[in-house]
Amino acid sequence: MVHIRLRESLPDQFTMRMQGGSFNTQRGFFAFSPDWKNVDSFFAYEGSHTDGPFVKALGYRRDNLTANVTRRLSNRRSVGFKFNGGLNAYNSSGQIPLDLVNSGALDRFGFLDAGEGGKIRAATAGATGWTRKTRVFAQPGTRCST
Repeated sequence: MVHIRLRESLPDQFTMRMQGGSFNTQRGFFAFSPDWKNVDSFFAYEGSHTDGPFVKALGYRRDNLTANVTRRLSNRRSVGFKFNGGLNAYNSSGQIPLDLVNSGALDRFGFLDAGEGGKIRAATAGATGWTRKTRVFAQPGTRCST
């Protein structure tokens, strides 16, 4: 079993990163983590695009949105809301026959069907509430256990 725990807030109120690379690749990340009393929260967007090394440009575009708002009701009780959503769009070179590549009839980054590709949309949302049996909040620089 794997237990993945996501951040509830970010260390900086505003975060921005921009990156670029080969094959018309770009990535941007923007986040806002407001300083609200008794609330841990952040709102983040990541967008990226790449054409890849293919003969027919991949045209891969990804847009992700993530949000968290957790209200601390006391040192031991909290309620929260989380959202993750994404949109993807792409052209695809698909699977290509190795014998055509080996014979030189088709480039290894080539394609057979120019119409392959698609769009994907997905999202999850959840609400949580919990009570801790012991205090787990500690002063910065100290360690505690549950």
